[in-house]
Amino acid sequence: MSQINAQIDLETTDKLTYIQQQTKQELSDILRNAIDAYYQNLKHKHQKTPFQLLADASLVILAEELGHGRILSVDYRDFSTYRWKNNQPFQNLFL
Repeated sequence: MSQINAQIDLETTDKLTYIQQQTKQELSDILRNAIDAYYQNLKHKHQKTPFQLLADASLVILAEELGHGRILSVDYRDFSTYRWKNNQPFQNLFL
């Protein structure tokens, strides 16, 4: 187990005290549950649906067929890592 030393403002302290009073949970349990919920929210937020993965794969195939990787996409994160012809980076014209 790790020990964390953190400073929180008075308003957050009051909220934490209220949560402890209402739930009868220890501080470590409240923090663990809050961190787990936040983590799960972020994890699901960044997961792509099968349709999104199919759309991305279609653009990779299209780039290979056309012989260039010039695309127009707001999906910066994925298309900065995707490659066509196994090693050619995409050129995002939206940037």
